[in-house]
Amino acid sequence: MNRRTLVLSGLLLILLTSLYISFLFQTVPGLLLSYSNEHRSSSSNTTSNEHGSNSSNTTSNEHGSNSSNTISNTAPKNYNKTLGFENIYVINLAHRRDRHFKMGGIEDVLELNFEFFPAVSTNDSEILDKYDFDIAPNHKSCYVSHYRVYESIVHWEMLYIGHCSWERGGKFIGDAGSFQLYESTYPVCTHAYAVSLSGAKKLLNELLNPSLPVDLEIVNKIKQGNIKSYSLEPSAIVQWKSKDNPSDVSPGAKQWTYPLKKSTLHYLGFHEIKDQD
Repeated sequence: MNRRTLVLSGLLLILLTSLYISFLFQTVPGLLLSYSNEHRSSSSNTTSNEHGSNSSNTTSNEHGSNSSNTISNTAPKNYNKTLGFENIYVINLAHRRDRHFKMGGIEDVLELNFEFFPAVSTNDSEILDKYDFDIAPNHKSCYVSHYRVYESIVHWEMLYIGHCSWERGGKFIGDAGSFQLYESTYPVCTHAYAVSLSGAKKLLNELLNPSLPVDLEIVNKIKQGNIKSYSLEPSAIVQWKSKDNPSDVSPGAKQWTYPLKKSTLHYLGFHEIKDQD
């Protein structure tokens, strides 16, 4: 390959790379900054102060320089307000209201939902003393702040979405429209439930030597405090038992009747034939 061919190949590679980068900036939905034409030709001569406030129509980047770019206030259509994740956590010291304010501005402009998680300060000895490791106080408080976020994420091990119990006797956690969440008390039946990774590990260990049906074995572990479980009320998923569709596990069991407000099977044209029909 002669020198001219090498030069032409290099120029072609540069051109293709430039086109690819341009394509990325125009199409990747994760890029929430949409730059105006002014940004390409001129920059702003304004500066941000130490609190992050700026003069009209300018924003500062992480290095403190400013430009006349504009920020799109509409998230890409294929993302929700948590970018497809369950939560976006922002760890923030309670007394740093200035940082909370800035992050709140980002949250509003980008149409996101942030969950502000209280950071642990070096003065929170009651919390820090629970964690027995010896590093510098500032590093330890930061370490524990992040660790407590992880604890909050995996605080549940089972979630009953469908069950055959009246679970309103447990501690009330919260509600979302037509459904309420309670700590599980006696969630019999296992036709719809979620299990976290830590919950699955515990169930594998706890259910090695059963003497009862699986739902009652799990109930015993919950009552003993070995499994952290929550129950949805009313059930969002129910069993459909009738004379023409008996249970293979408990054929003679009494039918658990709980009508769903919007049954998918009803929508598909199926109708129950109840025992009394």
